[in-house]
Amino acid sequence: MLGLAKKGSRTDSPETTFYSGSNWVKRLIVLALLVFCLNPTASFAKHVALVIGNSNYPDQKLKNPVNDARAVAAAFKRMGYEDVQTLLDADTLALDAALDRFSEKAAEAEVAIIYYAGHGVQIDGVNYAVPLNVGFNRLRDKEKLTSQEHLSDQVARASRFGMVILDACRDNPFGQRVAQSLNRSVATRGLARAQNSPLNTLVAYATASDAVAADGEGANSPYTKALLEYMEDPSLDVLLMLGKVRDTVHTETNKRQLPYYYSSLGGIPYYIHPNGYDMRDEFNQWRSALKADTLAGYQNFLNAYPSGQYSVDAEQALAVHIDLQNTPISIDDLQLVSAQFEKLKNQFQQRQWDNLASQLSISESTQEKINRVKKNRSSMTFSVKNMHARKNTQSIYADIVVENLSDGAQYEVFPLIASRNKSGVWTVPTW
Repeated sequence: MLGLAKKGSRTDSPETTFYSGSNWVKRLIVLALLVFCLNPTASFAKHVALVIGNSNYPDQKLKNPVNDARAVAAAFKRMGYEDVQTLLDADTLALDAALDRFSEKAAEAEVAIIYYAGHGVQIDGVNYAVPLNVGFNRLRDKEKLTSQEHLSDQVARASRFGMVILDACRDNPFGQRVAQSLNRSVATRGLARAQNSPLNTLVAYATASDAVAADGEGANSPYTKALLEYMEDPSLDVLLMLGKVRDTVHTETNKRQLPYYYSSLGGIPYYIHPNGYDMRDEFNQWRSALKADTLAGYQNFLNAYPSGQYSVDAEQALAVHIDLQNTPISIDDLQLVSAQFEKLKNQFQQRQWDNLASQLSISESTQEKINRVKKNRSSMTFSVKNMHARKNTQSIYADIVVENLSDGAQYEVFPLIASRNKSGVWTVPTW
């Protein structure tokens, strides 16, 4: 697995000495790697975070970044992140080493987040995090900085999305020094707005570009305090969460500080909370159950989410349907549903492919079968067969059977189901 190249490394580290000084340790390591590679069930952390807080700069100390970082790291752990790396008062070597490790973790993760609190500086419109050992007294001090672009590249390795959170726009004491030592155009206040971002990444700033964020009078900065208030809510997608953070910070600072973000995320919800995606799936299934309004639909929902946020509502709806279980399925019911099944069969017979593809709750496999039948140019026959009813689920089943396919197959079967809701109405057949 490839990591990032370090700016400097020591060959006499304790890890190197331990490895090279013991042959049996080498053999154990090789054996462990072989077992790991041969084990198809080996799993990786799905949610990873690197949390950095720099407070104790030699001559420009900050009060809250270390406190902020500890609080944010604890929140990630409570949320269930499988790997949370915390780095406090880091110099360049420590930051590089942490990013090397995080880069490898992010490449195997679904969601990767870097949180940075501390001094930041922009040089010619490029934002940099400032390690503790950078004083901007020499031209080469710029080489010790870590760019925002570099941080974004690391989180972008995650398969779902990555995020960089920068609570680093405090009034910057290094601006004039950078201008003098590097002979560069430097904004002395705040960070610059990101111009480019890798796909499916987001960069969140504590305040607007070229503006100043407060370090805070309490234990945390205003931005991190608001972030901590909302980040553990699994129902909030990341953009809604950041919107609430923005509103809170803007109000708490009497409109002096307005956070913002730059995003290349797509048009679906993204969640930093590991349970967020499960809650979205639960909501979608609950919406489908409500739309179908059948005993089977509510029972399937409760089987999937027995203790979910909609479980009480599902149990109440299910109870109503259970009361209807003893309602007989009459000949009139069978004739009504049979007519619906025949309508679908006639759409096949008349090659109404668009109507067929737009039917309620059509599955991907059914769409594939429709396309297969559509491609055949033979004299196919269509019939409704195997019709039967189940009183305990208030459902009627049948098959549309397509015979004499020109590709050599004898027949294709489309299973159908119609269910009665608690109002006694039969639903459109699903398949």
